Amino acid sequence: MDDGVALGIDIGGTKVALVLVDRRGTVIAERRIANRELADARALLEAVAREARQLAEARPAQTSIEGVGVGICELVGPDGRIESSTTIPWTRADLDGALSSIGRLTVDADVRAAARAEATFGAGTPYPTFGYVTIGTGISSTFVRDGAPWEGAHGTAQLLGSAQLALPCPHCGRMLEICLEDVASGAGIVRRYRERSLAEVRGAVDVIAAADAGDENAVAVISEAAETLGSFLALFINLFDPHALLTGGGLAAGAQSFRERAAEAARSRIWAPAARSTPILLGALGGNAGAIGAAWSVLAGASAG
Repeated sequence: MDDGVALGIDIGGTKVALVLVDRRGTVIAERRIANRELADARALLEAVAREARQLAEARPAQTSIEGVGVGICELVGPDGRIESSTTIPWTRADLDGALSSIGRLTVDADVRAAARAEATFGAGTPYPTFGYVTIGTGISSTFVRDGAPWEGAHGTAQLLGSAQLALPCPHCGRMLEICLEDVASGAGIVRRYRERSLAEVRGAVDVIAAADAGDENAVAVISEAAETLGSFLALFINLFDPHALLTGGGLAAGAQSFRERAAEAARSRIWAPAARSTPILLGALGGNAGAIGAAWSVLAGASAG
């Protein structure tokens, strides 16, 4: 086996992570791009391509680039076609044009890329099955069995955060539309805190810190977010009965008190007594999980070929 490496790119709602990874899953080099510092999607794509080329050129001597793996926070079909443009309005053709000169390109949903990394190199390695929920600007999920994230029939088995639930209000009888991301994602927490307090805040971690310090508006927003997130985590466990549930993403990693409150809320709602002890863990690979998993999809494909 030669000393091949791959470039992995994780395109999220607020940042892009780029890593150079070898076959042992070791991150050789990495870079970050802050999305909000760029004018538009075209400028972001150009910045990603520029950083990717520079990272590829910085690879160790006597190594070859096997290809480029991309994980993106959109729906991605089984053929690697990007099927939505909710956050990043790029097409597969855009990515091909920007990155294919570096090497063979693979594209997947960011949550599946991160789960693949945790299954191969991280906290998911001991478990035959596990759920993976990424909690950041948005919320996505996937179910992993024998190291492989389940795509579903159309590649869209990842929508825990954006699925709409319609429930009748017990007081007025109106149907209420509930979406997890509206309440418990980073973007949802910031929006709800601003509406309640009329104060500016940069990110959800700041709202959580304000809640820990006793800010009444922040306490209310974070309490509702943790309870709602916990109910959806319990729903995932009730549906799939995994050996473990892993969380990742910037909000999960950066806010221990919020993560622990959500896990506590989940356990009180898990139906089967035997499943209430399901481990609810933080992923081990941090902010590089999605990029490592994207790179590994290239390296694993090269090995299989």
